[in-house]
Amino acid sequence: MPTEDIISTGVCLRVEDGYFRVFPYENPALVPFEAAVRRLNPVVAVKLRSAAVTAAIRKMFVSFLKSLSNC
Repeated sequence: MPTEDIISTGVCLRVEDGYFRVFPYENPALVPFEAAVRRLNPVVAVKLRSAAVTAAIRKMFVSFLKSLSNC
């Protein structure tokens, strides 16, 4: 069974208010993703996991922390 660490992509669509469909189907590793999406309640959410995305987010976060220290 795949673990969350190796699930690179998932999509969650709001079909009706409070009702979502997650793709790929019946993947327990995407349960935390679906729970977070339910709390946010967007129309569509996409989970992407790649080295490039991780590096870009890390770079933005470090820049954000540096900007806080300059305040």
